[in-house]
Amino acid sequence: MIFHARAELLDAIVLAVISKNSEQNYGYKIAQDVRETIDISESTLYPVLRRLEKDNSLEVYDMEYGGRNRRYYKIKAKGLVQLKSYYEEWKSYTNKINKIFGDSIMPKTEFMNRLKELLEDLPAEEEEAVLTYYADCFEDADDINWAYTKEKHL
Repeated sequence: MIFHARAELLDAIVLAVISKNSEQNYGYKIAQDVRETIDISESTLYPVLRRLEKDNSLEVYDMEYGGRNRRYYKIKAKGLVQLKSYYEEWKSYTNKINKIFGDSIMPKTEFMNRLKELLEDLPAEEEEAVLTYYADCFEDADDINWAYTKEKHL
C-alpha cells in the first residue's frame, strides 16, 4: 500500500479488529487479522497495543496456553467510544476523498479515446496491442465496477 497508516488509523484498525472478536485476541492473532487490511509488522503492532492499554481503551490479561503465558486483549468501554469516534471521522474523511476521486473517473469510452491519443507516438503494432489489451480488460466492466476495473488494470 502506498499510503502510510498514521497512529490514529492504526489505533482505529486495531480497536476494530479486537471489537469484532470478544475472545481469543492475542498479539499474533491480532497481527494476522490486521494484516488482512494493511501490512503491519508485530514490532509496529505491540506499541499500538501498549498505547491503547495505557489510554484505558483495552483490558489486558494473561492466560496459560500450551504451558506458556499468552497475553490477551479485550476492548473496554472507552475503547468502544473511541472506535465509534474513529468510525465517524473515517466516514466523513472517505466521503470527502471519494468526492474528489469520483469527479476524476472517466467513462470507458473517454478513457479509451484519451489512451489512444497518448499512444500516438508508439509504433502502430505496439499501439494496437495496448488498445486491444485495455479493450479486452474493460469489455465486461459495467459502469458500477468500471472504477475498480480501471484501478486493477492501470
